[in-house]
Amino acid sequence: MTTLRPLLVLWLLSAALFAIQPVGSALLLMVSVLKYPQLYREVGHRVQTSDSIGRYGLAMGLLVFVLHWLMMPPAPADDLLRHIPAQAYGFVPSSIFPHSSLPSYSLYPAFEHGVGALAQAWGPLVTVQVVMAAAWLSAILLVIGLVRQSGAGISAGTSVLVCLLFSTALSERLFLGRPEVFGVLWGCSALLCQRRASVLAWIVGGVLFASSYWLFPLYLVCVLLLPQSWKVRITAGAVLLTYHLAFWSWNAGELLTYIHALELIPVWTKARLMTVLETQSIWLMFVRPPMVLLTALGLTGLMRMEPRQRAMLLAVGGAVLLTNMVRYAAVLALLLFFAALPLVPALNAFVRKHLAAALVVLVLPVLTVGVVRQAAPTLDQLPRFELSVGAKVLTAFDSATFALPFFNPGKVQIIPAMEVGATELPYQQASYNLNAGKLTCKDLEGLDVSHVVERTQRNIPECLKLAKVQGEWRLWEVANGH
Repeated sequence: MTTLRPLLVLWLLSAALFAIQPVGSALLLMVSVLKYPQLYREVGHRVQTSDSIGRYGLAMGLLVFVLHWLMMPPAPADDLLRHIPAQAYGFVPSSIFPHSSLPSYSLYPAFEHGVGALAQAWGPLVTVQVVMAAAWLSAILLVIGLVRQSGAGISAGTSVLVCLLFSTALSERLFLGRPEVFGVLWGCSALLCQRRASVLAWIVGGVLFASSYWLFPLYLVCVLLLPQSWKVRITAGAVLLTYHLAFWSWNAGELLTYIHALELIPVWTKARLMTVLETQSIWLMFVRPPMVLLTALGLTGLMRMEPRQRAMLLAVGGAVLLTNMVRYAAVLALLLFFAALPLVPALNAFVRKHLAAALVVLVLPVLTVGVVRQAAPTLDQLPRFELSVGAKVLTAFDSATFALPFFNPGKVQIIPAMEVGATELPYQQASYNLNAGKLTCKDLEGLDVSHVVERTQRNIPECLKLAKVQGEWRLWEVANGH
């Protein structure tokens, strides 16, 4: 039997190169086709007649994903970096972000206490990796559970759907490691709750999520996904909502204080000078080919489902679309994946009949890894400047906004706030101009700012003195009197 070892080595090298240089990866694959045409024909024959092609492809993709993670550890781009040092600021958002109307109590209490404890035990850098890995592991276990429940098994068709799923916004969200990311996975796991014991476990998970996220009620629509009677759904929803209101009454001091914070959301939204990417229209996700294909397959599979289950999926999917925010696209992607699972036998039959499709199924997971890894920066791409105690830093509302308190816990304060609309207008205007590369000394007049961190400024104001440079990032000191 012909050995395929040369091709396996070339594929692994190509996969490792893909995340760094996609063009070089493609060229390497083309060279392998020209040099080993007979081996490719042998591969085609083997995979086309094998029922394990999906397992082989996914196993190789998972191996490459883990190797990439170990060689180039990813980093979250935003909020997780501020959640971890929250303890150093007394869990008070306004202590990290001054000159804002943020509440004086934690909006993510259980989560911030949890990651804070991990950071004390293992260090903040390890904690970042652990939280992101936990998000990814949770997503993988959810996908495995959905596949097993559907009876599809790990096959060629399953492999295609998994690759499409992780090529959507889901992967971007998993790398963020926020409480909301775990909330999405918790909400969609309702699909697995066939027994009353699993419903109880789901409610316990909801209690933990409600203690971790102040906007938990947005996710209560997921009770409709429970494959249970209306009585069970209503009871579960009532229990979770009652707990949420009781917990936040205690955390905020009183219920009216919490409600006042909710009332500020539209005020903050209206006050934003800068575009917040995750609040852009959810329809932007449908210009991506993987989401288009997953939607087509999901809607086709939806027609094969039992009417009541189809109605519940449509209700939750409709609620997600009504938010019209791209931040909830991951929920939609998971629902479409679940709806597409009945099509797996038809996809398997298609792959067995077409050699080209079989080869695509084999290499698709590895190529997906390359796409997925481009969704997250690496740690060395974040600004890691060490600042003095009491520094108040103006940023362009980018990754520096969140990375600086992570690398300087309890020492610095950041402008603008994590909710940019909550920032006082003069400070928000300065950040807006910095983001556009047009900051002037006039923008800084009268502002309580000691430093500026940026990578976009073209004309340097006279009131800024260069202190440090790290890659594309620059740290500036603001001259006295500004």
